[in-house]
Amino acid sequence: MYDENDQLVPCPKCGERGPYHIEATSTFTVMADGTDDYGDVEWSDDSACECAQCGFDGTVADFTGSRSVPDNRDFWRKTAVELFDQCSSRDSVEEHLSQTQIERLHDALNEYIKREEQS
Repeated sequence: MYDENDQLVPCPKCGERGPYHIEATSTFTVMADGTDDYGDVEWSDDSACECAQCGFDGTVADFTGSRSVPDNRDFWRKTAVELFDQCSSRDSVEEHLSQTQIERLHDALNEYIKREEQS
């Protein structure tokens, strides 16, 4: 969930850098009177993740972009439908996109074009 500068990655919908709610696992020592210290907290690209700022939810991979384009097909379809619903004929799509979303859409479209040219 961190970028190369050790900052939280921006939300793909609102562009804010967290906070995020992530479904994670940890090991606890459970006793009659409660729990003791816990071990490492772990999550994966498939863990559920929600932006506390805008409520966008998906997986950690949806936020980090760590999956390849085909694995994100449902995410990009959902994003495109949401953007279409937000835009009117007078609005510019760019008004509804964060810089991160524009870059990811650009990268995804370039990857699609390369694959089409190779087939």
